[in-house]
Amino acid sequence: MNQRQDNTSGGTPDIERSWLSVDLAPILSGSYEPPKPTVGQRSDGIGLFYRGKVHSVASASEAGKTWLLLAAAFQEIKAEKHVAYRDFEDSAAGMVGRLLTFGLAPEVIGYYFHYIQPTQPFTSTVHRTDLFQNVIWEHCPTLVVIDGITEAMTTHGLKSNDNDDIAWFSKIFPREIAHSAPEPATVCLDHVVKNADGPSRYALGGVHKLNQIDGAAYVLELRDPFGIGVTGRSAILLAKDRPGQLRKHGLRRKDGLTDFGELVIESHDEAYTEFEITPAVARGGGFPANHRYGQDQRGV
Repeated sequence: MNQRQDNTSGGTPDIERSWLSVDLAPILSGSYEPPKPTVGQRSDGIGLFYRGKVHSVASASEAGKTWLLLAAAFQEIKAEKHVAYRDFEDSAAGMVGRLLTFGLAPEVIGYYFHYIQPTQPFTSTVHRTDLFQNVIWEHCPTLVVIDGITEAMTTHGLKSNDNDDIAWFSKIFPREIAHSAPEPATVCLDHVVKNADGPSRYALGGVHKLNQIDGAAYVLELRDPFGIGVTGRSAILLAKDRPGQLRKHGLRRKDGLTDFGELVIESHDEAYTEFEITPAVARGGGFPANHRYGQDQRGV
């Protein structure tokens, strides 16, 4: 059964007065500041993700989208901030194992990293309580990752190529998370549409997936394969930037995408991995000493 037919509150919900006029005083007073990307920073300090916004990172398989978000999680944890990771594709061992290779201590991961592997739809009172009361409101994560957006929609009995299903799912899951206190940067990981002419701007399924993004949408383009004992690279391409603060930090391409940076994952062995997120103008330059992440920064 399509989960849109379910009663998500378990009772009669309070009426939301969204048709009243919005108070514009905070904006008109001159105190309003536009959102700034602060989560998931490049080596020059420019962030990839906005707090309180929904984002997407899409790529073909094994192009590094999970690595990119775990790198962002590492940065938040090093800053003593919490991260919530909802995984519809992998396992706790896979995610935690990668964080351990970055050099984070087990007790630090256990305290700051909140891993969830849902197997039921996010439409009952108990599941919503588990997420919001016991994770979001209790730990106030600055980054929330939804890994496997197509799989998440399937869990809810929805079709990823149906724009109505996409709109409904976005409203009750990623958008509700991003727009609730403490306004975490919420990032959806997805697969791209195959395109023989180059990287696609769109995640697999309906184009409405891109339309629902109120933060930034990225596409990863594989340059060198990732693996144990090798150095992998993917270009980080910006496909959409609703707040408009990111494109000025990248290089415009002829295909309409913006070359924003490069993800470099250097695996020394099964136990030790380093990463770098460089600006587009600095791709392929190795690891500057003051930008190195990994075993030399163990603990928080």
